[in-house]
Amino acid sequence: MRKILFIIIACLQLNVVLAQSKKELEGHILVIEQKQRLSDSLMLILKNEKSNLQIENKSLQDNIKKLNESIASLTKNNDDFQRRMIQQNKTIENLNKSKDSLMLVVKEKEKIKESTSMIPKNESDSIVALIQSFYACENWEDRVSFVVNPILVKPLMLGHYMDNYRAYRIPKEDIFLQGSGYNMNDLFKVLWKDNLVYCKKTVDGFKIDWEATAGYNPVGIKTFKAGLSSSINQYRVTAEIDAYYNFSFIKAQDTHWSVRLVADESVAGYVLKSSPVGKRLNEILMDGKQHQVILELSTDPEQGNSGGTAVITRIVSESWSMQ
Repeated sequence: MRKILFIIIACLQLNVVLAQSKKELEGHILVIEQKQRLSDSLMLILKNEKSNLQIENKSLQDNIKKLNESIASLTKNNDDFQRRMIQQNKTIENLNKSKDSLMLVVKEKEKIKESTSMIPKNESDSIVALIQSFYACENWEDRVSFVVNPILVKPLMLGHYMDNYRAYRIPKEDIFLQGSGYNMNDLFKVLWKDNLVYCKKTVDGFKIDWEATAGYNPVGIKTFKAGLSSSINQYRVTAEIDAYYNFSFIKAQDTHWSVRLVADESVAGYVLKSSPVGKRLNEILMDGKQHQVILELSTDPEQGNSGGTAVITRIVSESWSMQ
């Protein structure tokens, strides 16, 4: 009986313990459930924050991209501005240079105008004024009044200046007189840089021998070489002794002078050394320099009208003037 009672008491105690453990377990489960709910809430909050952060990050990246684009655009605009500034500076610099050049030109023109507008006081001034006035004419027709034989020369000037006219402003310092005290009808030369101007004292004052000054040839050497020259066989040429022997004169070094003749083109001229023409031409050219002469030329009989060489038959003038 005592044993049964003991068992009953033990069972009652066990039930009490079990009841207490169940209650504690339920309490623990309740706590765990609360923690789970709290954890779920935190996870939801974290997910929301993460989503918000992702949205903010995307927005930030978009803003950064836009900012970079703005910076790139500003950089490009700045580069363009810098280039425009450099170009404008160059333009201003060029304008300043042009202005300086223009000022120099104006000063030079004023200087030339001052030197060309002088009133002749003597013979030298008159000759200088003649040359300055002649070359300063804006139209070739205005030059006619400054030349010898204007009526005869004007048609020649028309053909010469048709497509080849230019006016010059010549300072007095560029004109060099070769003499003074000229008598009526005296012919003389004036040097303008490398150009010879043939002048003559006439009853109307000093005039320019235009044909001589221009080196005018009715028919050119080019026409002569082409075998097309007719009765005209006188040519204003620049002549100098040469060493060129060819064609029928290839072995004529001992008997003929070789003379290089230049006008609109060049041609090899030959003259017999023992002839009066050959002796005089050698005296003129023996200094080795170029000389302006008017020569009578004919074609080589052995070549016919090919015009490859020229035979010098006469010295028409020892200058370019026929006056």
